[in-house]
Amino acid sequence: YQSYGGNPAKIEAMLKTKGFTIEALKKQYDALYNPSDVAEEEDVSAESMLSELADVAALVNDLAKMSPEEYAKQSGDNLYLDSIYWEAYNQYVQIIGKELVDQDPVIGKVDMARSKRLYEEYLKNHP
Repeated sequence: YQSYGGNPAKIEAMLKTKGFTIEALKKQYDALYNPSDVAEEEDVSAESMLSELADVAALVNDLAKMSPEEYAKQSGDNLYLDSIYWEAYNQYVQIIGKELVDQDPVIGKVDMARSKRLYEEYLKNHP
């Protein structure tokens, strides 16, 4: 935007009304599209990343066991994490390696076919 002559102050003011800053959005963008860069910048250890993914995997495993009625009653955050787990798993594999990720017993129990299906459905509904 700026490279084409856009006014960054105007955008900053607009973002501020929604509680964002350009810097915060850039960090979120980098976390999504350049996760290895973010991990290096923040000096995040492979162990802490693995622990974080395992925590989400435990949630995904619990959600997979629920009846449709129980599942529908879950918080939006839990459903979102369930929907994006497949992509998160793949990003973590790229950052810390498949061998290390797959060694975790909780992560290994995730039904990846289900997870991929949910992720693809999520993408259809949230383009």
